[in-house]
Amino acid sequence: MRMFALPPPVTEILAAYWKADRRLLLLIAAIVMLSGLATVAAPYLFSRLIDRISAEGIRELAGWFLLYAVMLGAASILQNTVQYLSFLSGENLGFITSTRYFARLLKKTHSFFLDYNAAELQVAGEKGRNALKIVVQLGLVVFIPSALQILLTLVTLGALINLQMVAIVLGYGSVAVTLSAIATRRARIHREAAVEAGQQNARFVGNAMNAMETLR
Repeated sequence: MRMFALPPPVTEILAAYWKADRRLLLLIAAIVMLSGLATVAAPYLFSRLIDRISAEGIRELAGWFLLYAVMLGAASILQNTVQYLSFLSGENLGFITSTRYFARLLKKTHSFFLDYNAAELQVAGEKGRNALKIVVQLGLVVFIPSALQILLTLVTLGALINLQMVAIVLGYGSVAVTLSAIATRRARIHREAAVEAGQQNARFVGNAMNAMETLR
């Protein structure tokens, strides 16, 4: 079985990123955990209150409904906080990526710069930096919180209803993820072709800019 391994430059950048932003990343993880708990607990509390309205009356449950509103507000605040902190962390990652990329360029020989012009190298650096930022921000804002909420939801469904409901949700999710993976794999060929076309365009523009005085 073929194992997935990150390229050495990416591993080096992520290691430096973890070393520099370790506290911020741990803070984001804690906020994501609290946000997930509030997001799942608020609907559960609301469902229990709806069941008790006919027996106890809405006035007796006013305090619990207030707690439900507070939990919804807290979940929203925590989610926005995660987005803000992930943006700050992404900017730090972009800075680390740019500096490491420039440090590697300093070690290249003269023949390397004859094969690749400045515009092409600049575009490649920007695309690599933006790609890493997008992946990390998606992980912090989308993937990790969603996975946590799904896990908490499945645990809640299993505890309150039955395991058959958990199996149905897992089956539906598996089908959706499989279809998305197939679509992504098919689109990857076209995406790689688009990236290559972008690099060729940058190479052409860079050569034209370098020869601009001669052309004039």
